[in-house]
Amino acid sequence: MKHQVRLIKLLMHPVSLSLMVTVIIVLLFIPTPAKYKLQIEDETTTHKTTLICYDDLDGNGFSDKICAQDYASENQVASLLIWYNPGLFFNEWDFPGSFSFGQKSFIKTGDYDNDGKKEVYLLSIRSDSVFLNIIRNPKSKTAGITTRFITTVTFWNGKPNLNVYMADLADMNGDSFGDLVFSVNSGFSAEPRGLYVYDIRHDSLGVSPKKGYFGRPEIVRDINGDGFPEIILNGYACQNVLDTIANPVHDRCCWLIVYDHNLNYLFPPKKFPAIGYSVLTSVVFPGKPGPYDLFSCYCPPASPGATVQLYHLDHHGLTLRTCSIPGILSEGGGNFFPFRQGGSNYMAISASRREIDCFDTSLGLTRRITIKPGMFTQPFNLDIDADGKHEILSLDAERHLLTVFRPDLTDPAILRLPDEEWSGSQMSVIESPDADRLLSLFNGKKELMLSYTYNPFYYSRWGVYAVIFLSIYLFTILVGRIQRSQLLKQQQTEKKITELQLKIVRNQMDPHFTLNAINSVVDAINREEKEEARENLLHFSKMYRSLVLSADKIKRSLREEIDFTENYLALERFRFGQRFSYYIRINPDVELTWEVPKMVIQSPVENAVKHGLLDKTCGGIIEIHARHEDHKLILEITDNGAGRESSALAGKTSTGKGMEIMEQFFGLYYKITGTRVQSKVFDLQDEAGNASGTKVIVTIPLS
Repeated sequence: MKHQVRLIKLLMHPVSLSLMVTVIIVLLFIPTPAKYKLQIEDETTTHKTTLICYDDLDGNGFSDKICAQDYASENQVASLLIWYNPGLFFNEWDFPGSFSFGQKSFIKTGDYDNDGKKEVYLLSIRSDSVFLNIIRNPKSKTAGITTRFITTVTFWNGKPNLNVYMADLADMNGDSFGDLVFSVNSGFSAEPRGLYVYDIRHDSLGVSPKKGYFGRPEIVRDINGDGFPEIILNGYACQNVLDTIANPVHDRCCWLIVYDHNLNYLFPPKKFPAIGYSVLTSVVFPGKPGPYDLFSCYCPPASPGATVQLYHLDHHGLTLRTCSIPGILSEGGGNFFPFRQGGSNYMAISASRREIDCFDTSLGLTRRITIKPGMFTQPFNLDIDADGKHEILSLDAERHLLTVFRPDLTDPAILRLPDEEWSGSQMSVIESPDADRLLSLFNGKKELMLSYTYNPFYYSRWGVYAVIFLSIYLFTILVGRIQRSQLLKQQQTEKKITELQLKIVRNQMDPHFTLNAINSVVDAINREEKEEARENLLHFSKMYRSLVLSADKIKRSLREEIDFTENYLALERFRFGQRFSYYIRINPDVELTWEVPKMVIQSPVENAVKHGLLDKTCGGIIEIHARHEDHKLILEITDNGAGRESSALAGKTSTGKGMEIMEQFFGLYYKITGTRVQSKVFDLQDEAGNASGTKVIVTIPLS
């Protein structure tokens, strides 16, 4: 008993009450802010522009703006414009042809001779041919275009149907000069579908063996330790051209293809035999004991029971281990991405729209991240905040969402983009020594300038929580002091003393209401029923407000008493799992403004809930009826519980504290107001003589 008293005192302490209310408010109404934030700083509409990207071409620390414009529909002339920062002066180059490619990856910048100045490399189409155009020292007014023929193309519906991809420069022949690695893939014809290496220094072009598979050079690494980089293709079985069947490496299924520096196969292409649209994506990590190991994610054709397959291979193409991941990659197989955490390498795979699975290099599942749809779609990386680490970006064009994760796939920042078409958008980072970096997002019609910064409200939210707690705590202390002050003033007369005694009796009831209300709300939160928790918190606040506002009163209007009782019943009904229903009926000749003693209805209702309906699992009924008779207000509270006699026969006892409190209440009420309130309790029986409930009749004379 002592422990219970101590527990009640602890729970009713202002600090405890304030803390519980603060937790409820924070969980229901205050969302946790993101640690980092994305926001649009500027928005520009463009015309006749095919591509906009940024890079520091002259090594002065400022990003220069590279703009490709395509006038193919007018005069078959394409232009490249470069604005140099600072100063914003520009150079322009015009050349015949167009940039009619399916993807906006036809421009690459790089410093092949390591002189601190970057060249610009871009592919173009002229008539039925693809050309590589090189602008050396583009800042010079006299810089011209060096053009090299690459391949001829076929047309689809009168137009070229090509996808090109340019990888970063790599020294493929060991001469300490960079070489350009790129692919040209026709969408609806068997040719060209090739990989190319252009030796910039010696002006020579290497071409891979003829193949029908649709792939692009994603990885250029020395994976076998021979001192020369190899090229790994990522691709998919597009099944666009039946003619590719004649080629041993066709596009009816996926292939793992690795080229050496001479563009010969490092090992025979590894076939994934399932026929149908499928995707293969690979990454490399430092190997044991070899220089690098391959990790490939294979998304097979969609079919019942199909699963994503993760492979660990050595640089000879031999499979070391595999694992299966339930589901099919929802965004065409591109949701496979490497990242680092704590100095170790990991792979992230999203085989569903709501989860990211993270694996270590032994193919063990290390963690699972819950996401919203679209947060991990075709991810790629950029160092946006200049911390030397690459953030992971995801652009969901369908949902108009841009998400930026930290390098270890934590703390996503989400931005909803304007409702436009964002598929195939170009992203690049804008650097400036005297300003924060910006992210450029260009979709062909509009360019957005985005900032990615630390959110100062992330940690300051604890200050907000503290302010909420202190406000509630101070309010509780203030209410307590007001009550104590009022009680001290009431000691001047006998009436004040009697009212003080009445308050003491009433305060014995307050813990019942408070603890029941808090338990109901906490239970709802634990079950994640936030709407019901919000409703019950509203009922609790109304009851608490009524108690505070009537702290120095012994009576109130019938309307207020019914409202107070109805809030109590709503809380108890939710707490007991809808075991009972209640009905309130007020005759038309009853005025709701008539004053009645406080708790005159609530107390017998509480007794009915706690004792009469306690053993009922369903079907409990409480009826409240108010009627006017012979200048008296008659209140009837009826329940269909066990009844007093049946409870006594069953060995169940009640402390009788509730009825005792009400008898004391009515006695003190008579001393103060001169109105004698009578209360009678009746046990109800059915036709067979069995107990069928209890009825309490309260009679209040009307003055």
